[in-house]
Amino acid sequence: LLALEGLFILMQKHNLDYPDFFPKLYQLLTVKNLQSSACERFFSLLPLFLKSFKLPAYMVAAFAKRLCRISLKAEVPICIFSLALVFNLLKRHPQCQELVHRVPKEEGILAVVRRKPFGPDPYQESNPDMATCKAIDSCLWEIKTLKNHYSPKVVALVRNFTDENAPKYEIDMEPYIKENFHSLYEEEANHRINHRVALRYNPPEKLFAENSFMQDFK
Repeated sequence: LLALEGLFILMQKHNLDYPDFFPKLYQLLTVKNLQSSACERFFSLLPLFLKSFKLPAYMVAAFAKRLCRISLKAEVPICIFSLALVFNLLKRHPQCQELVHRVPKEEGILAVVRRKPFGPDPYQESNPDMATCKAIDSCLWEIKTLKNHYSPKVVALVRNFTDENAPKYEIDMEPYIKENFHSLYEEEANHRINHRVALRYNPPEKLFAENSFMQDFK
């Protein structure tokens, strides 16, 4: 990761030609690496590496698909970060938004393209080559699966992909980079409910109501 950071600086500021940069980054994008001790550094660098508007569609689709697969397997903070990054990638590259609008069928792994089923998910997760892993021919059915996630923050991010009131522009990644279980707990613990919770409808005056079959028993 540190080597890629150095290479990125050389490519950006000194016009270094290194064609293997994004393939190497794609291979590093695993659940294990995102859960490592250097995960916060990885989180801060990954959006920077993928910020270019000139990335080809097949490459954007491969990163989006890999991040969605990671969201199914990883912890909640990683899932939140991955979904936010995928959302920004699709906003930055509108030609890849078709991956969301290919409607998954009930089985979860089949998708419909122009109302015609194209069979099982063609994406090859174990293929390290972004050009041949067929992510561009796939769909992001993982997003629909995450609608049923137990974390409300994940569900809120999933809604951004299809909701009409979703953000029209890219979202700020900074809050998601520093997200962890402690911050999620503090947020839920300090969350205020704006209305009173009804514990009972009317306070009872007697042990048994009038005309109850139990009122004769004393």
